[in-house]
This record gives sequence, structure tokens and C-alpha cells, in this order.
Amino acid sequence: MSNYASAAKPVSIGGGVSVAPVGTALPTSTAETLNQAFTALGYISTDGVARSRSDSTTEQKVWGGPVVATTTEGYTETIKLKVVDLANVEALAMAYGDATGSFAEGITVKSGGGERPHRSIVVDAIGRDNAKLRTVIPDGVVTALGDRVYKDNELVGCEMTITAIADSTGHTVYEYIKQGTVAAASSGTETTGTETGGETGGDNSGGESGGETTGG
Repeated sequence: MSNYASAAKPVSIGGGVSVAPVGTALPTSTAETLNQAFTALGYISTDGVARSRSDSTTEQKVWGGPVVATTTEGYTETIKLKVVDLANVEALAMAYGDATGSFAEGITVKSGGGERPHRSIVVDAIGRDNAKLRTVIPDGVVTALGDRVYKDNELVGCEMTITAIADSTGHTVYEYIKQGTVAAASSGTETTGTETGGETGGDNSGGESGGETTGG
């Protein structure tokens, strides 16, 4: 039995969350290098990335009042993060629907109605002893925005709630976890672990339930 508890940090200061057009080849382990179509969203606020799941269930009762069963009508899974990189055109486009240009030449953002662009999303984090933590959302779309605050003691950013859309297999999120390489104290040798992958929305017992936060 393995006992492991850890906080989580991004793989790099500006590279913890990456996005690509839906349909881009997705990683199926922690070891794979991301497809070149992925773009990092840049700096994420100190709140990190919060993952939540909300299940819609109904209690089924019989005469006399006791609950004898529950039925599930569906669920919604989201991640929430705040991008604080003002120069990231991809993040601005995800948040507001239309963003063009470059930081050097000038960025134009147009906020309007209609559905925002869908993106595949990968969150990469590092745990204690270099454990690798990777969360993959094949299809995600921004469904809520926080306030965009301009003040002298707070970073300006885009706080986004992203809803995961089920893929062709019915899954919304895939999670991959692998033990890191650490030096053994007694012999100086290195040990590694075996990777496990968890899927949310299917029958895989590795699926997550409830909310979890990946801190940056």
C-alpha cells in the first residue's frame, strides 16, 4: 500500500495550463510531450486551478418515507482559474470570444454574445518528490467570468470557469498520476513508480468526485 500526500505546483511559472483547438492529439500519460498546437496560458493567480464536480441526484422514497434508492440525472464538471498574463491573446479569446493582435503591436479584445471558443485543456503540476500530476479536458468552454478588477494592489486578470464537455466516449476529464524519481536514502539508488490514470464520467474507479484545488 502506498501512502502519499502532497501539495501541487505548476510545472513552470507560466506553463501550468495549456490549451489547443479541440481535435488536437491529447496526451494519455504524464510522460508525453504536448502536441505543438498547445499554447501555455501564462501566469495563473496564486489560487491555482480548482476542479469541481456537481452531481444531479434524486432520492427515491417509498410509502412511509424512507429512501430506498437514488437516481442520477447527470453531472457537471468544471475547472476555475484566473489568468493574470495580460499579454496572452489565447486566454483573452477564451474569456471574451474575440481577441487579436500581439502585445508588441497591440491587442484588441471584443466582448459580445454567442458561444465562446471550445478548447482542449491540459493542466500539468508537480507534487512532492517530483510526482507528476496531469489533468486533461478534451473539450472545455468558458461558461462564467469573474469581475475584471483594476486596482493598484491586485493583479488584473481573467477569472474563468470552464465547463468540461463529454467526449465521444462519455468522459469529461482524464487524470494521470505518476510517482516521481527520488534518491533512496540508504543506497543512493533511484526509484520510480507506476503510472495510474483516472477518468471522470465513466466506470473507471480512478475518477474524481467533489472539488480539488491545484495550487500554483
